Amino acid sequence: MSITVKEAINVGDSESFPDVFGSESIKVTDAVTVTPLINVAAPVAFFSAGGLGFGNVAAGQTGTQALTLSEIGQAPLTISSAVLSQGSAFAVSQISCSNGATSLPTVLPVGGACTFVISYIAPSGAAANDRLNLTDSAALGNIPSVPSGSSYTQSIALNGSGGSTPPPPPPPAIIPIVDNEAIHVTDTSSFPDVFDSEKITVTGQVSVRVLNTTTISITVTGGTVYGAPTSAIVSVSSPTATVAGNVTLSFDGGTPATLSLSSGSATFNLGTLSVGPHALTANFAAQGNFLSSSAATKFAVAQATPTITWANPAPITFGTALSSTQLNARASVPGTFVYSPAAGTILNPGTQNLSVTFAPTNTRDYQTVTQTVSITVNLNGSLSIHPGQTYTFTNGSISGNVTLAGGTLILNGSTIGNNLTMSSGSLTLAGNSTISGSVQIQGGSFSIGPSTIKGNLLITNIPTGSSSGVICGARVNGNLQFQSNGIPGQIGPATCSGNTIAGNLLITGNTAALQIYKNTVGGNLQVQSNTGSAQVLNNTVQNLLQCSGNWSPFTGGKNTATSKQGQCSNF
Repeated sequence: MSITVKEAINVGDSESFPDVFGSESIKVTDAVTVTPLINVAAPVAFFSAGGLGFGNVAAGQTGTQALTLSEIGQAPLTISSAVLSQGSAFAVSQISCSNGATSLPTVLPVGGACTFVISYIAPSGAAANDRLNLTDSAALGNIPSVPSGSSYTQSIALNGSGGSTPPPPPPPAIIPIVDNEAIHVTDTSSFPDVFDSEKITVTGQVSVRVLNTTTISITVTGGTVYGAPTSAIVSVSSPTATVAGNVTLSFDGGTPATLSLSSGSATFNLGTLSVGPHALTANFAAQGNFLSSSAATKFAVAQATPTITWANPAPITFGTALSSTQLNARASVPGTFVYSPAAGTILNPGTQNLSVTFAPTNTRDYQTVTQTVSITVNLNGSLSIHPGQTYTFTNGSISGNVTLAGGTLILNGSTIGNNLTMSSGSLTLAGNSTISGSVQIQGGSFSIGPSTIKGNLLITNIPTGSSSGVICGARVNGNLQFQSNGIPGQIGPATCSGNTIAGNLLITGNTAALQIYKNTVGGNLQVQSNTGSAQVLNNTVQNLLQCSGNWSPFTGGKNTATSKQGQCSNF
């Protein structure tokens, strides 16, 4: 529906005027002044001019024009701002509103109005032009309304020379309504005349089409790393119904692609994208009962990491130079390998790291990567370890004797072909390592875990102040003797499953605390002349359990033996 006038209409008795809803005439029987209003439950903006012209203003002189904004809907109108370009020759010199306001923002009641006085200082030379941009809550008006967030903007042309243009007619009463049914006003229906107090009967038919607002979202899936396919899911939603129609998507400003919505969304397959930032813009044009909307997003594709395939090389024997047999890494893309240590290097005995740095040929889409493996260098012969030296063997072997006179030796799943003697330094046996001969420790720190000692294990004369010694999970095929030590000793600590000693277990003449737990002894277990505290618990002894000359506190229990004597008789 539309009303084609803004100015007041004076209607005399028995006069008629065109029905704006249809083609027939409407009779009004008394004289009234008609104020144009639109029977819509929303604010409607009516501007007194489509543009303002200031005629011929001499350079340096000031001219003024007035523009009135009226609320002709059925809801209050919020006017937020009236803005000109920075440095404009025009200015809003005065604001006067029917609600008493002289500045913005303000809220006009139904039927209210604000008058804006625009002043113009004419420049020398050509006349200036500008636009007055008003922001308010009116989606409808006789000047086009452009959505701006939750508000709307109308623009009035200002011309320093020339005349003002008349106001356009009021808008059609078709506005977004949060509802979805069709509304019909049928023939011969009556409703209140918004121009006066009497009723007006309309003999035509009015149909109001309900338009639904829409919102777009873009979701990028996959493809954040080079080489992975990328998709964009564009979803169009409305608070009142499932949106149907077509949606477009533009990639990096290119030609938009179009897909039909299915249950309100469409999936665009973008393929494999180049490394770097990318932009997507989605648009839904007004279709059916749905208004238009748009959205944009940005995302980036990162460089891919090449896949390096390089297994731990097989052990080599000391004296063997590194070659392509060991330095044989492969990559998933073309490029170059740099190894450290390089080919031709002869490594020291023990387990050591090899590294490779791979530089891809395609440096735009792939990043440089480094990978490390380990290799064990076995020793055919004997090994002497001195202070400052560290030898680690993982699944390796030393065929002869090992002498540890300082430094560090770590054996993990490795073998020594003969005897191990230690006077200082640090020793770790783990991972079911095997010593084919005997082990004698007379200084330093040690931790003997799951391992096999085929000969005897003798730990003696370690002075006070050294680290405590731990034996947990070892199998000794000969005797285990812990004698005359000044360090705490744990021969099977409480947290351990114990040790297995095929021969005798002898604990004698020690001065620090002792724990003797959960050991299985094939011969005798003797605990004698120890001056520190000692506990003997949960041991299984094939022959004799004998304890004597031990200082208090000396405790124990739950031991099994063929015979128990002395201080251990009740243990």
